[in-house]
Amino acid sequence: MVKLLKKFDGALAVSILVAALMIILVVYPDRYVSTTFDGIKVWALNVLPSLLPFFFFTNLLTRLKYASDFALSLSPVSRVLYGADGLGVYAQVMSFLSGYPVGVKIISDLYLGGLIDRKQATKYSTFCSTSGPLFIVGTVGVAIFQSKKIGVILLISHLLSSILTGVIFRWVKTAESKTPTVAFAATDNVLYESVYSSVVSVSIVGGFIAVFYTIARVCFDFNLFYPLTALLSPLLGVENANGIAMGLIECTFACRQFAENVSILSVCLSCGAITFGGLSVWCQSAVYIKKANASFITFALSKIVQCVISMIICYLLLLIAGL
Repeated sequence: MVKLLKKFDGALAVSILVAALMIILVVYPDRYVSTTFDGIKVWALNVLPSLLPFFFFTNLLTRLKYASDFALSLSPVSRVLYGADGLGVYAQVMSFLSGYPVGVKIISDLYLGGLIDRKQATKYSTFCSTSGPLFIVGTVGVAIFQSKKIGVILLISHLLSSILTGVIFRWVKTAESKTPTVAFAATDNVLYESVYSSVVSVSIVGGFIAVFYTIARVCFDFNLFYPLTALLSPLLGVENANGIAMGLIECTFACRQFAENVSILSVCLSCGAITFGGLSVWCQSAVYIKKANASFITFALSKIVQCVISMIICYLLLLIAGL
C-alpha cells in the first residue's frame, strides 16, 4: 500500500481524471458535443471580435518598440499608484479595453522583447489581468442579467479592484527599466509576424474556453462539487452555491447560475466570479506568465485579493444605486 501511494503522484491523478472525462464524452457525445459548441460560440461571438484586433495591434506596437515610447507618458501615474513604470499601465489599459488574457499576453511580449525583466513581469501581473467591457456589460449584464445597469456596475467594480490590487501589491519590488538587452528576432515582415502571433494566441484562448466550458458542464451534471454546494447551499441558496462551484472552473457558467435568482448577493458573487476568472482564465494566463518567467504564485494571490475587493466595491455600488 505504501509503495502504491508513493507511485500515486499528481501526474497520475490528472491522467485518471482525463481518462474519466474522455469516457464520459464517448458515452454522452450528444450532450457534450453541443456543450463544446456552446463554448466555441461564446468565444466566436464575444471573445474573438475584441481580442484579435488588440492582440494584433499590441503585438505590432511591441515589435516596433513604440509601446515603450507610449508608456513614458504614463510613467508618472504608474509610479504613484503602483511603484512601477508606465509599461505596466500600458498593459493594464489594454487589458481594460479587451479583457482576458490580453494583459498578461502583453507582459509576455514585453518580456520577450527585452523591455522588462521577470521581476517587473511579476509586478505587472498583479494588476493587468482583467475582463473586458464587451463581456461584462454585453454578455453578463445585458444577456445574462438582462440589465445594462448591472453590467456597468460590474464593470466599474471589476476595473477599480484591479487598480486597488496594484496599489496593494506595491510591495513587489523591481528595478528601474533599463535599455532592452533582448529583442525579437529581426524580420522583414512585421505585419505577418504580428498577425500570425495574434491568430495563434486567440485560437489558444478559444481552445481553453471550449474545453473548460465542457469540463464545467461535466462537473455540474455529475455533481462533482456536491460537498462544496451542500456546505454553501444552506447559507447562500442553491443557485448561488452552484454558481460559486462553477466559478472555480468557468465564470460564464457561474454568472448564469447566479442570474437564476437575482439579488444583491448574486450580483456581487457574479462580480467575484468574473474577477477570479476560474480555472479557464488561470490556465490561459499561466501560459503567458510562464513565457515571461514571472511568479505564478504572486499572480494567483493577487487574483484572490482582487476578487474580494471587487465584491466589496460591487456591494457598495449596488447599495448606492438602490438595486
